[in-house]
Amino acid sequence: MILDRNRSNQKVGAQLINASTGAAFSGAVTVYVTGDGGTQTQGSVGAGLCTHEGHGYYTYAPSQAETNFRFISFTFVGSGALTVSIPVTTEPIVKNQANQVIGAQLSDASTGAAFTGAVTVYITGDAGTQAIGSVGSGLCTHEGNGLHTYLPSQAETNYDLIAFTFDGTGAIPITMQVATVTAAQASALSSATAVNTVTARGLIKRALKRIGVVGAGQEPSPEDMADAFGHFNTMLDGFAIERLMIPCIVRTTWTIVSGTGTYTVGDGGDVDIARPAFVKDVRFIDTSQDPDLEMPLGMLTDQGYANVPQKAATGRYPIARYFNPTFTGTGFATITLVPVPTSSTLEGVLYVPTALTQVASLDTTLVLQPGYRGFLQESLAVFCGPEWGVPVPQELRESARELKGNIKRTNIRLIEQATFEGYAFGRGGYDIHSDS
Repeated sequence: MILDRNRSNQKVGAQLINASTGAAFSGAVTVYVTGDGGTQTQGSVGAGLCTHEGHGYYTYAPSQAETNFRFISFTFVGSGALTVSIPVTTEPIVKNQANQVIGAQLSDASTGAAFTGAVTVYITGDAGTQAIGSVGSGLCTHEGNGLHTYLPSQAETNYDLIAFTFDGTGAIPITMQVATVTAAQASALSSATAVNTVTARGLIKRALKRIGVVGAGQEPSPEDMADAFGHFNTMLDGFAIERLMIPCIVRTTWTIVSGTGTYTVGDGGDVDIARPAFVKDVRFIDTSQDPDLEMPLGMLTDQGYANVPQKAATGRYPIARYFNPTFTGTGFATITLVPVPTSSTLEGVLYVPTALTQVASLDTTLVLQPGYRGFLQESLAVFCGPEWGVPVPQELRESARELKGNIKRTNIRLIEQATFEGYAFGRGGYDIHSDS
C-alpha cells in the first residue's frame, strides 16, 4: 500500500479476525504506528482508536506527522483478535541503496497470537539463491505486537525483484516481495507528493479506482494501465484545442533573418516549440536599441493576407503578421511577416497559450496548476468508463463537469477594451447604443 508522505486526510485499514472462532472481529481496536524502524507508538489520533466499518474491517486516519516516514507499519490490535500489521510505503525501495527498512507481521503458529520470539530474514534477489540476511546475521528487530523489521545492506537491494522471508521458530513464515526502482524514478515519485504535482501513474490509478476497476490496496494490471495511459494522452490532446482549458501564456523569441519573411512554428521548426493551436500575439524586438525595443505587429486574417498585393515587398521593419495554423507533414504552422524585414538586428516574439502537453511515460511527473489534479482524475475516470464497460455514476460526471467549469472560469484572461478610430471609451468619442 502507498500513501502520500507527510500529508493528513489519508486512511489505512485492516481486516481483523476473532482469534478463537475465526469470525469477523467486532470489538475495540487500537492502532500502533512504527515509522522507519523506529519506536512503535500508539496512534496519536483519538488515542489510536479505530473505526469499525463493518464485518471486521477497521480504519484509521493517521496524522500528518505519522505519515512522515519512508516505511510505515500500522499494527491493528484488539483484545481477542489476531493482530494485523499493514505495511505502507511513501517511497519505494530504491535499487542499490542502503538505509532502507522492510518489515512483516508474524503470528505464532500454534496460537495465532503476535509472535515475539527471534526472527531471521532470508533474502532472494531476482529469483536467485536464497541467503540469510548479511546485516546482524539477518536477525530482525521486534518493534512490538509481532512486527519485525530489517535494514538490508546496500548490496541486498541491488536487484529488480527482492523477496524478504521472515521466519522464526514457532512462527508462521511471511515473505514480503518488493520491486525496486532506480534513484531517478524514486526522485520523480517523491516530488509527486508536493503540492499540485503527481505522477501520471498515480493519477491514472486514482482515476481507475474512481470507477471501480481496481479496489483499495490493489494495483491495475499492466494492460489496464497501458490502456488508461493511452486514453489519458488522448484526453489531453482534446483539451489542447479548448482555449479556456489552456492555463498559461508562454513568451518565446526567435531570430528574424534579414530577407526572410516566413518562419515555421513547431517542434524542430524556426520557432522551436510545440505547435500551438492558438497564438495570442506576435511582435518584434529591435536589439539595436538600448534597452531592446519590443513593438506590436498588426494581425492579418486569411483574407487580409490574401489581399496583400506584393507579398515579397521588403522594408526595414515588419508592420503586420499572418499566422497560418497549417499542419504540414512535419507538423508545422507558419508565421509570415509583412513586409519582409531587412534589418539584421531583429528578433521575433511569440505569445502562445500553452496547453497541457502529452505525457511521455507513466512515471512522468506532472506539475499542475491548482484545480487540474482533481479535474484530470475525475475526467479520466469518466473517459475510461466505456472502455471497461463500467457505468459511470452521475455524481462522478457532475464532479468532472463542475471542476472543468471552475478551470475555465479561472483561465479567462483580461483583454484590452477596443476603441473606435482612436477614440478612447469614456471620452465621448463612442456611443455603445448606436455603435458609432
